[in-house]
Amino acid sequence: MTQKPKKSSQTALVVALIRAASYLEHSSVIHSNDSFAHYFLPFPFDYLIQIKAIRRYIQTHLPDKLFDYIVSRTNYIDSVWHKAIKNGINQVVILGAGYDSRGLRLDTTEVCVFEVDKLVTQQAKIQLLEKRNIDHAHIRYIPLDLGSTSLQSALQSSGFDVNKSTLFIMEGLLMYLDPKVVDTLLGEVKSICRSKCEAVFDIMYSINASKSTKIVTNLGEPFLFCLEKQKIRSFMKTRGLELIEIIDANRPFYGFVRIKKC
Repeated sequence: MTQKPKKSSQTALVVALIRAASYLEHSSVIHSNDSFAHYFLPFPFDYLIQIKAIRRYIQTHLPDKLFDYIVSRTNYIDSVWHKAIKNGINQVVILGAGYDSRGLRLDTTEVCVFEVDKLVTQQAKIQLLEKRNIDHAHIRYIPLDLGSTSLQSALQSSGFDVNKSTLFIMEGLLMYLDPKVVDTLLGEVKSICRSKCEAVFDIMYSINASKSTKIVTNLGEPFLFCLEKQKIRSFMKTRGLELIEIIDANRPFYGFVRIKKC
């Protein structure tokens, strides 16, 4: 029996849809600056989102205030990127990059950008960028399954400089990883840099409380990891990481987290 070809991440596509729709909104509450997201949408979604009624339907019918959450998460991590650049960060590693466009739309003049994701999703993204004639030569792509391959060795073989200060972005990632993989990943983030190292990510406080659980499971990308808010600080401390901030998201049982090496 022949195996069905693997698909690129479907949850990444949903995120791109929300970002593309939010870019067209004027209200600051539901507006993001992702002007590239629509390039990743299949026909006819790239046209349909231009209709305000359809954007409103998407916003109001997704569970757990998902639309508003993705917008606030995108804007929050954009702000962390800008602050990191001002503070001297000169490498950014985007883990589970999906259709992230920060390496295309934010300031990368003095920054080396690495994108890490599974090969099938990464290839789909690159093909779409090339189809649109969008210059992405400055981005270093690393095809990698975080659950089976060492991040540290993959980065170093792609030109990552352990002596440069680095920001790791893990947006919409940790909740899809096995807890053991999360442990390994955080350990590698801590140990790979000899200089300043920070990370930003979103986290689920509870899986069972999320109405999105059934949806992502049906998409073949189930939630696997969560951490109660009151345990985050001690969880990071025991792994040699210091909590910078936790911000409750505008969605039940979710938060935004920044950490650094102790």
